[in-house]
Amino acid sequence: MKPLLRCISTCALLACATLVGAARQHVLDLTRSDLVVTIPPVATGSSATVSGQQRVELPLVLELANLDRRVYVVGRELKWDIIIKNIGNVTFAFPWSTDRELIERPGESFSQVTLGLQATDAAGREYLLTSAILDGSTRVPGSIETLLPGEEAVIRSEERMNFPSETAAQVAAGGPLAIKAVLTMKAFPMTTWWKPVLSSNKVDVSIRVSSRRN
Repeated sequence: MKPLLRCISTCALLACATLVGAARQHVLDLTRSDLVVTIPPVATGSSATVSGQQRVELPLVLELANLDRRVYVVGRELKWDIIIKNIGNVTFAFPWSTDRELIERPGESFSQVTLGLQATDAAGREYLLTSAILDGSTRVPGSIETLLPGEEAVIRSEERMNFPSETAAQVAAGGPLAIKAVLTMKAFPMTTWWKPVLSSNKVDVSIRVSSRRN
């Protein structure tokens, strides 16, 4: 019986180690119909950098995990999944709320993440195609998601393409665009200025201009 018990104990320990070693994944689906999405009536304080201030690296890496198609029409929606991983050795407080009106109050401190898709054309020009803004504050329960070292957050969104109409036809004729996920973060009142984070991977897509006239 002793060898059998030893085998059972070893298997149990291996199972526990597997569970502990597996990184937990946090999911925020911004396409849910029950999600509370608000915009503050006035713009919050300035996020300008202080002269000579050095930008700080965020302990995050991005992956553009999914795009719903490879050809898009200007003015239509794009669906995307972006994975954010905490590669630091301490927990990371990630903004998790779309209720900006509740969080962005005058005189109150909060953090804000802008997450979206950055396109680069053949000439090296960059465009922000879509973006989603998330706020977090310690005074609003549930507005901050804690990512332990090695943990991932998956943000899923569907946003209308923010392409400049005056250059849409020119860009559409210029060939495929290289799409990367991009994340910027800031805090109010401004105490730290973080460097933007770009995904290490990219997806090539084509842009078309609708021939339909209103």
